[in-house]
Amino acid sequence: MPCYYTGSAEGDARLAAEESRERLGNEITNLTRLLCSICQTAEEEKLTLPKDVQTWWNKHKKVDKKRKEKERRRQ
Repeated sequence: MPCYYTGSAEGDARLAAEESRERLGNEITNLTRLLCSICQTAEEEKLTLPKDVQTWWNKHKKVDKKRKEKERRRQ
């Protein structure tokens, strides 16, 4: 809960919602990093991942590869 307010109930609700979205976004980023790390280790150790996790991991690697290629082009 912030130690300030916007002056209206509607403004306070919007501010609280914005802060919640930011907090959730940070949590999703942290969880994605953890899952990525686990999947990398599983792949290196040749462990079998559950099908839904493997599907996510395959998609994630493709997205990550495109991001890295884009970053290289910028340099």
